[in-house]
Amino acid sequence: MSGAGKSAIAAPLARLLGGEVVDVDALIEVKIGESLPELLAKRGDEEFLRIESEVIRALNPKPDSIIATGGSAVLIPEAMEHLRKISRIVYLAVPFKTIECRRGTGAESSIVGIGSKTLQEIYDERLPLYKKYADVVVDAASGSSRDVAERVRAAVIKN
Repeated sequence: MSGAGKSAIAAPLARLLGGEVVDVDALIEVKIGESLPELLAKRGDEEFLRIESEVIRALNPKPDSIIATGGSAVLIPEAMEHLRKISRIVYLAVPFKTIECRRGTGAESSIVGIGSKTLQEIYDERLPLYKKYADVVVDAASGSSRDVAERVRAAVIKN
């Protein structure tokens, strides 16, 4: 979910594992030449999800890479199946109130579905999907980015 800490822990986790970060949102922006909010405003949610799916399904990362997806990737079954084939999926578990605090106000323009749903509704809709696809669940509600990255590393090694 947006605000869970995916982008914040990607670099520290990559350093811990000796890999590189593959930022799906950045790849989308390069592919289309627009920011995510611009893409969503101009082309809408369905087109965004189509592009996100293409980008994810084209991934073939190096070993130990950290793939940082957007929170909406979970809405695309074929993208999630591809991620399952090439990686282990980590769900960063964060309660809604924490997500809400981290997001702040006015930061919703880059969330798929925000035009027709509240942030709470989007969270409630996605939560079962995050759990469904997760190979590993890590509490990411507290601690520094490095602390959460350490928890992810330990959980991935353990599982």
